[in-house]
Amino acid sequence: MTTKKELRALCRAKRSNIENKEEKSRAIVARALELPEVKAADALFIFYPLKDEVNLLPLTDYAKKTGKKIAFPLCTDKDGSMRFCEVHSLDGLTEGYFGLREPSKDTPEILPRGAVIFLPALAIDKNGYRLGYGKGYYDRYLAKYAKLKPYTVGVIYKELIFDELPLDEYDLPCDMVVCG
Repeated sequence: MTTKKELRALCRAKRSNIENKEEKSRAIVARALELPEVKAADALFIFYPLKDEVNLLPLTDYAKKTGKKIAFPLCTDKDGSMRFCEVHSLDGLTEGYFGLREPSKDTPEILPRGAVIFLPALAIDKNGYRLGYGKGYYDRYLAKYAKLKPYTVGVIYKELIFDELPLDEYDLPCDMVVCG
């Protein structure tokens, strides 16, 4: 079986060749907005897209219109610590770890109670398990706040859905997968 490291390289290459990513991202956002969990959520936790990732930024407009909080991850150290911080404007995001745009270090954390957390992925399998970037930020974050039961949504281009992915003991499935 292919190792996670090999699979990550394969998925990055495959993702870079996917056509119509902007159109597919819009379809993913539209499907996400139909989810009852998103409609009922108090907050949407999203990520700023890196090159070729699904673009969820239109969800910020929806959150503003509906009075939901919007939060982005802030990686607080290179050892895998992450928190989500409420953001009122994308202009307040600055470049952080790995070239990600994130809130400033002094932005207060908000807890994922009543939140939907959108998860980035290089691949997702048919059971909802995701292949992340290998640093474990989201896995540790979700484990830390498991008692708050945030609803997790993996977002992915359909070309990157696999029948099965290699798993480790700390891998958790997404509650929902939205693809386009």
